[in-house]
Amino acid sequence: MEQELFLPTLSSMQYGNVWTGSLGSTRWRIVPAEGEMTAELWYGPLCYELSEIAHTARFPIGEEGIEQLRAWLLAHTRQ
Repeated sequence: MEQELFLPTLSSMQYGNVWTGSLGSTRWRIVPAEGEMTAELWYGPLCYELSEIAHTARFPIGEEGIEQLRAWLLAHTRQ
């Protein structure tokens, strides 16, 4: 069964909105800039500023990039 993962719309990324989210014990922050989305992921209950980043990746801003981002997040998610 595929896990539900809500991500922002393409226009949200195109307008430069930072996005944070979580699923299980996994937390992430996505920052769009210069045609790319930089995703940082960490585990545990702490906020971004107090956590150690476990994984980082970049994806192109576009429908394909959002689907790549979704797959990457799900591949690294811990319940």
